[in-house]
Amino acid sequence: MSPETTIHLHTTSKCDLEYGNSTKHSEKVYANGLGVNFPISVSTLLSRNLYVSFSINIESLHSSMNFNIAADAWVVRSSVANSPGTSPGSGDLEIMVWVYSQNLNPAGRKVGEVTIGGRTWEVWREDSVSWGGWQYICFKPKGWSIRSGYVSYNVADFIRAARNYATFDISRHYLLGWEIGTEWGTSSSGGVAQFRWTISGFSVRLS
Repeated sequence: MSPETTIHLHTTSKCDLEYGNSTKHSEKVYANGLGVNFPISVSTLLSRNLYVSFSINIESLHSSMNFNIAADAWVVRSSVANSPGTSPGSGDLEIMVWVYSQNLNPAGRKVGEVTIGGRTWEVWREDSVSWGGWQYICFKPKGWSIRSGYVSYNVADFIRAARNYATFDISRHYLLGWEIGTEWGTSSSGGVAQFRWTISGFSVRLS
């Protein structure tokens, strides 16, 4: 892993590895260095491929917890992409790609299904999130999940699919980065929060 890559560990509700920029932590620069430089225009991804690969292993997880392993990314207007640290808003899009979940559904409602990488994914959408105004689209596995193993997919496939489900045109937007991690919480205020998981072998390649 390049020294330029940043890792953010948020012990309250999220742990993640971030490459590029996420808008959520107010970084003023892009954390590049693995041979792919962000931001990348959506128009580029409509004709090229961006492969992300990593291995995950959930070693222990309390059965009562709300938990997922997911990617989180931002597809934003040029004004946001050109000013790292700027908060997203109306006209911007947050994309999530889940590979594992327990006791969780994405925000919004299910609006369709797609086949990507030979697997079926549910598509969930929140047209305007109440805490920021941007649109949210999540791809959740249908009938499968990966608790331990190797994960590899083409990010561009999800960008193309999101373009079909977004309620506004994202063809002139920019992908800020790609973030892998977990969202977690307890099912009640006095619930148990106990889990252990690892991620290794992270790579990204544009072709």
